[in-house]
Amino acid sequence: ETGVELDKAGGIKTDAGTLKAKNAHHVLAAGDVTVDMGLVSVADMEGRHAVEEAFGTKNPSTPLTYDSVSSIMFLRPEVSCVGMNETEARRRGIAHKVAKLRLDVVNRVGIDWTL
Repeated sequence: ETGVELDKAGGIKTDAGTLKAKNAHHVLAAGDVTVDMGLVSVADMEGRHAVEEAFGTKNPSTPLTYDSVSSIMFLRPEVSCVGMNETEARRRGIAHKVAKLRLDVVNRVGIDWTL
């Protein structure tokens, strides 16, 4: 028994802003075993932070933050995003501007509707 606290889905709960498991700080959790976003880019970032934490090489000026996580949806055309969305910016009280671009004005977009 490691003393690791799990959520209802079986993910390892971590202390806010760290990868240390709640109630078991000797355990670092990253990627699919956490309750965070299930994205490859998140797992990669958490894995790098976990290794740096484990080997004592973590730079305190680069905290673990999910504000600039990228994600991609493998559609046709592919869609991706990075950073926070409008709802999160509004929740944090951050001034923001929303811009929308019609895909038919982007010359690199080609949609194959036969797929």
